[in-house]
Amino acid sequence: MKPEAATDIPVRQLLVDLSAGFPRHWHGSDPYPSHFMNSFSMLLPLGEQYVIEIARRCQPALQAAGHVALSQDVLGFIGQESAHRRVHASYNRVLAEQGYSGTVEQLLEAQLNLFRRRGLTTQLAVGAAIEHWTTSMGDYQLRNTAWAARMAEPLRTIWDWHAAEESEHKSVLFDLYRFSGGGWLRRCAVFAGISLVLLFDLAFQQTSMLRRDRVLLRLSTSLSALRYWWGRGGMGWHLLPRLLAYFRPGFHPLRQDNRDLIEIWRRDHAACYRVLRSPPAAAAETVEPT
Repeated sequence: MKPEAATDIPVRQLLVDLSAGFPRHWHGSDPYPSHFMNSFSMLLPLGEQYVIEIARRCQPALQAAGHVALSQDVLGFIGQESAHRRVHASYNRVLAEQGYSGTVEQLLEAQLNLFRRRGLTTQLAVGAAIEHWTTSMGDYQLRNTAWAARMAEPLRTIWDWHAAEESEHKSVLFDLYRFSGGGWLRRCAVFAGISLVLLFDLAFQQTSMLRRDRVLLRLSTSLSALRYWWGRGGMGWHLLPRLLAYFRPGFHPLRQDNRDLIEIWRRDHAACYRVLRSPPAAAAETVEPT
């Protein structure tokens, strides 16, 4: 596999303060979307640690093979994911103070330990699958500004930042998977399995949180779930074609181009972050994704 051209993956410090906390139902005063996103946050610190680990393991081979651009992308990827892990750990501490337990964390740790027993190529397939989910959800966040506007601060700032950075580094683990020799069949099989695991884990955690609020069995919660996924402009309609595209033999994350959304976020939210490390000038490795 030829390496991809170096991409623009700066490492940032997000300038948010979670010390004052945030409302329990911070997404439009609605428990369902609030706790769906909260459940996603509960998964992130462990998931991000996993993808950081496998990306780091690839660096010696990349450097030995002279893949300078992809090696630089890995550094940016690790820096961004490390920042996500720290911010979401703080976010999750606020949830714990509100009385919500991370019931999914022990289950997720066991799942990740099972993945760690597999070979590096399969682990990269797992990581690339996770990244495609987070990128697809992030793309929805960036495109649907009216939906995002229902989020209370500072959580809108956090989720906008996370979405933009997921889009910036969305091809890194996919390219590492190809660099390691991974093919189409394993990529698709792992993605199908990881999709089921992720949906189960999110539902498991969200059910716990909705039960804690005594709204799990309310009709209003069920109606909110239907609107959230399959209402006009619902997340399900956005995610489905992007997730199914992963099964195409010629798929590459950069083909789902949303650089315009990243530029809008950078322009409109420059006061919300400080750049800690800018990417180096593009290396002389240029190739279109194939």
